[in-house]
Amino acid sequence: MLHVAHAAVHDYHQIQVRTIDTDIVLLTKARALPVFHAMTGCDTVSAFMGHGKKSARATWNSFPQLTDSLLTLTTTPVNIQNDIMHCIKRFVVLLYDCTSPYMDVNEARKKLFAKRNSVHAAHPTNL
Repeated sequence: MLHVAHAAVHDYHQIQVRTIDTDIVLLTKARALPVFHAMTGCDTVSAFMGHGKKSARATWNSFPQLTDSLLTLTTTPVNIQNDIMHCIKRFVVLLYDCTSPYMDVNEARKKLFAKRNSVHAAHPTNL
């Protein structure tokens, strides 16, 4: 995990972790799971429109940087640092479009809206 932290600090975009001790990764995710549950919809928080726990979990698996942000929120949920907020925003963007290059939720929303409501996507009888 020390090498992963070093790679994350130095802005590596991909990290390959090989270990026979998968318990470390699973235990880390298990500690982050309550915040993930609260963020993706629970009894008191609405879920993301059209995206349930399965798709949120798949997005989390493809975006492992979220785990450290969620772990930080388990210990300091009141003072959310900018880098953690950026990570969460990126997760939301990826949840709606896994190929999106955007970091900002509003930019991604604008592009998704424009893509879905383009003249080329409209049915010919609607023109």
